[in-house]
Amino acid sequence: MNIFLDTSAIVAWFNKRDKYHEDAQRVLKDIRERRLDFTRFILSERILINFVFSPFLSPRVDF
Repeated sequence: MNIFLDTSAIVAWFNKRDKYHEDAQRVLKDIRERRLDFTRFILSERILINFVFSPFLSPRVDF
């Protein structure tokens, strides 16, 4: 199984105030502990750029 990683999932993983933070933490923990079987993450260049520059675009992101 491939997992398409969206910017919102990355931001939720880092941002403790994001309403999906706990969900993102749980899913990534399941991946690390091999409870969720996947082959690879799929990430587009646009999503990566969006994530890298999101702290500069939104003052609400708290890393």
